[in-house]
Amino acid sequence: MRLTFNVEEFKEIADKLPNFETLPYEGRYRTTIGRYYYYTFLKIRDIILKIDEREEIHDYFKTGKAHLLVRVYLSKLGNILNSNTLKNISWDLYNLHNIRKLADYNTDMSVKYNKVRIAKRLSYKIFEALNNLEYDKIVGFENILKHLKKIGEKEGNKYKYFPRV
Repeated sequence: MRLTFNVEEFKEIADKLPNFETLPYEGRYRTTIGRYYYYTFLKIRDIILKIDEREEIHDYFKTGKAHLLVRVYLSKLGNILNSNTLKNISWDLYNLHNIRKLADYNTDMSVKYNKVRIAKRLSYKIFEALNNLEYDKIVGFENILKHLKKIGEKEGNKYKYFPRV
């Protein structure tokens, strides 16, 4: 999969936006929360799409259902690998998604800076956990997916150890 947009830009915007004091507070807080969520979601989704080349994954992960399906994928992979860490990452992504929805849709409520801090903390926590994830002496989410694919290839089905969604 060839990527043309670098989702790291969303993180850069999210890290800098709260400091632009000439912009309205609440608008920048709501936008920042959205950028943290989309940076986190898209980066995880793109890692999965890079390694898991099954047609159904590529079809579903590029629709509106992808927000749920990425979390389901992480949780089911957690079951396959017996990893509570992956299940917790899925839950943290769910919580970050809910904060993003609150920021995007609840215009009858005020969004304060503490929600920005929570969103940032969740995003960083998710990537710290993904980067430190360990399975079969392999470290890192992407490396583990590559490893599982290799094992499956040797056994005749490269996606044998990948979740069905």
